[in-house]
Amino acid sequence: MRIGIIGAGSFGSTLAHLWSSAGHEVHLWAREPEVVASINSENRNCLFNSQFSLHPAMQAHGEINEALDGAEVAFLAVPSKFLREFIPQLSAVLKSARLPAGTPFVSVVKGMLFEPTELVSAFAQREFAGAGLTWVQFCGPNLSVEIMGGQPTASVVACTDKDVAERLQRELSTPLLRLYTNQDPVGVEVCGALKNILAVASGIATGLGLGLNSRGVLLTRGVVEMRRVLPVFGGDPQTLYGLAGFGDLIATAFSENSRNFRAGMEFAKGMKLAEVEGETKMVAEGVRTVKALMEFVEEKHPELELPITRQVYAVIYEGKPPRNAIAELMSRPHKEEA
Repeated sequence: MRIGIIGAGSFGSTLAHLWSSAGHEVHLWAREPEVVASINSENRNCLFNSQFSLHPAMQAHGEINEALDGAEVAFLAVPSKFLREFIPQLSAVLKSARLPAGTPFVSVVKGMLFEPTELVSAFAQREFAGAGLTWVQFCGPNLSVEIMGGQPTASVVACTDKDVAERLQRELSTPLLRLYTNQDPVGVEVCGALKNILAVASGIATGLGLGLNSRGVLLTRGVVEMRRVLPVFGGDPQTLYGLAGFGDLIATAFSENSRNFRAGMEFAKGMKLAEVEGETKMVAEGVRTVKALMEFVEEKHPELELPITRQVYAVIYEGKPPRNAIAELMSRPHKEEA
């Protein structure tokens, strides 16, 4: 299968390596010329997970149309913070690319857009109207370092067209990647974004020296908040109990290989947003997603009870000391578990 991947960050490169190793023809677009050069000449991504060798068959390109030309499936692996500007540019390329009608366009993005707040899929599908693509959402517990280390994992491919999802499941499953299908792409997308907020919260708790009791409570009650938000965006709350919800949350909220978890630990030390974002080229999606979600909730759904989300926002954007945030959560009025 010929696969085009747009974005050569850690996960885009990981997917390219995984599917090249499985015998697929993979073409990867990178924004940075040095990444294109290092992948093609050294089989290594010089900026992301540079400690790993990449499969020599994969090809990197500096032009998007070169990566997409003739692709049977296209993947979007660009951080959400860049997509307001990038997607309109990508739309022009897609409409001129030689992609057959109905070509699956698969997003692995795990964040939301803000100003105004909306899902990546909603914005992208408006911009891509007329390109004849079929939208698919991909999500699961997919820490790049572990996949590159040869450890098995699983993900869900979600599409309203069941046949498309099943085809991708057949074609793209490998000995290290087991794929499941789902017909709730919005729910999968929302789960993938929201769990990053909780991963930041888990990192904050860990950075404060709190143990598994505290983190267990934090994440369990955080799942309740995810369940409250899902239907607001049109997702099925049942999707929360699959790989895009619990599966991805467990991996992201307990691993130091998770950039969101690591960002939370830095906030626990008292670091400010600019300092945390300057630490690495990798993007912690939860940091932006919590801002998007809180702006949306304050304007559209102030009735939603999201105490953990609000405290994460307060720590990152209002300078609240993390210990004060924990104390405020613990002092809330008593209630029945729900």
